[in-house]
Amino acid sequence: MTQHPIPDDALDDRLAGVGTSVSLTDDEPLSVLLERASPLPWKACGNGNCPCGVIWSATADHPVATAQRGEWGDEHIAMRFVDKNGEKTTGASLGTVRVEAYMDMLAYGRLPDDAEKHNSALIAAAVNAVPRMLAMEAALKRITDESFEDAGQMSASRYREIARAALGGEKA
Repeated sequence: MTQHPIPDDALDDRLAGVGTSVSLTDDEPLSVLLERASPLPWKACGNGNCPCGVIWSATADHPVATAQRGEWGDEHIAMRFVDKNGEKTTGASLGTVRVEAYMDMLAYGRLPDDAEKHNSALIAAAVNAVPRMLAMEAALKRITDESFEDAGQMSASRYREIARAALGGEKA
């Protein structure tokens, strides 16, 4: 693992949120959402090289999501008149046509080519990083709590050393 030194001012910014529980909603901590989700690790189909954009739970061997590709927008059911050969018609001669339901889309935009590959790989990597992120949060909280007990005996440089180790996933 490559270690990157954290400047003191950046360290202060990163520690500003210590003690808060990571949450996507006010009611569901990220750890609870992780417990309820499909088991990790997740992987992008073809390791992110497949154009399908499917994200799999490797442990459970089932799909969990699909990254959007191509046109995006609101899909809705639409109706059309088709003749006896299934060709679209205006319905002028009602005795020879039938009504057929089909899915249509009100397109708002189009994603760049290969976006689903990159997005699926990113989603899988981000979800797989959650346990480490939660462990780092717990380590920082524990270190912060322990540090306050020794507040009169530790130097500012020791605080920074402990915080750098915790942010790097190491033990100080």
